[in-house]
Amino acid sequence: MDGPLVPATGTPVPGGLSFWHAVQAIEAVFSAPKATVISADVNEIARQDGTPLTQFTAAMVATKIVGAHVSARRAGRWEKAAEGRGGDRAPMHRHTFTQGTPN
Repeated sequence: MDGPLVPATGTPVPGGLSFWHAVQAIEAVFSAPKATVISADVNEIARQDGTPLTQFTAAMVATKIVGAHVSARRAGRWEKAAEGRGGDRAPMHRHTFTQGTPN
């Protein structure tokens, strides 16, 4: 993300994503009909005295990720945990991106 939004990061990116560009990217990934989101995380947050801006931005991004996940589930783009299998996720579809590659 853009440096002024997250000043307490180990890897500042001048001209990085704005908050709303990040939100658009998150929503696009979770709303893609054939996308399977395995996980999401927010990292590279350092402590900074005097301002909670980085922590606040990170919390807002995490909230948008959770919201996009909930929306995807409500729209039927996420399989519920398979019953009787210890909570394993049922596969949504088979991938083909590694077929035909040499071992």
